[in-house]
Amino acid sequence: MKDKLKNVIFYVIIVALGVYVTASSVGDLTNRRDVHTVTVHEACSVLQVEHSINGLIPIGTDYYYLGIDDEKGDAYLIKASKKWLKKNFDEEFQSIAPDGLQVTGLVKKVSDFKTEKELQNRLSVLEEIRFPFGMTGCMNLNYILFALLKLFDVLMVLVLFFTGRIIFKSKDTVAPVLIKIWMVGLIVTVGLAVFVLVK
Repeated sequence: MKDKLKNVIFYVIIVALGVYVTASSVGDLTNRRDVHTVTVHEACSVLQVEHSINGLIPIGTDYYYLGIDDEKGDAYLIKASKKWLKKNFDEEFQSIAPDGLQVTGLVKKVSDFKTEKELQNRLSVLEEIRFPFGMTGCMNLNYILFALLKLFDVLMVLVLFFTGRIIFKSKDTVAPVLIKIWMVGLIVTVGLAVFVLVK
């Protein structure tokens, strides 16, 4: 009875997590109200946040930048890839594009408390600059990619779940190579889940 209850609780948690991730991903992809396009003439790095498991295993780094629209005097907190700044701005932090770089991103408030406080501390020293989305309203330029990765991960969990039941119910007749492939798929799926969830 206890084993059945544990299994039920486990399945409920997995299903709830899958529904949450799917809903949040679809919500990001269909959210048009919070997707904005702005022009940035200058940009610089503001903060790098490294994520790890127990402080030992690195699972990714978030890169936050400050983008400024010279014409309007507006500033934007931008979350992008590691190479975004070097790819689009010169050594003096000026846009390579003559009329400024147009960026499109989904604006969300930074959810991590420590990161939010650190960003506020660093950006609050700037004077005479307006933040249309607030100091912690961040434009995520890669929101589509990460939403799709989350949906792919949910799909992989479903595939592994159903194939795993088949494989381990008849593991005596299943080729060992299939079990190894399944285990590799599990490791990749868990790793991807950890990576995208911290994003």
